[in-house]
Amino acid sequence: RGIGKIWLSQVSCGGHELSVEECYHRSWGDRYNCAVDHARDAGVVCAENVADNPYKIRLLNGASESQGLVDIGFRNAWGSVSSNSWDSSDGEVVCRELGFEGILATTYSGAFGSVYR
Repeated sequence: RGIGKIWLSQVSCGGHELSVEECYHRSWGDRYNCAVDHARDAGVVCAENVADNPYKIRLLNGASESQGLVDIGFRNAWGSVSSNSWDSSDGEVVCRELGFEGILATTYSGAFGSVYR
């Protein structure tokens, strides 16, 4: 589970977007239906890495660089993404944005533990 800001909630990607920021989501910082304790933080497990990551998005607490809690930078601060409506299309966009070939799984409910900021 993360701590601090929850930047995105209700993320809904079609799977073709180049960045999770292009996907539908509620306003930045709108924690609609999110657990205040980060119990619903989103995560992802990506397939093979094929490119560098030029974006302000990263994965934390995974067993490898291809998996972990989704952490996104906004206004000079890092924060998590709520797993409300989180699905494989959203994870596909995150993996592609990070330079990975594809997605292996999405995770929910803070599956990658706590992040202390």
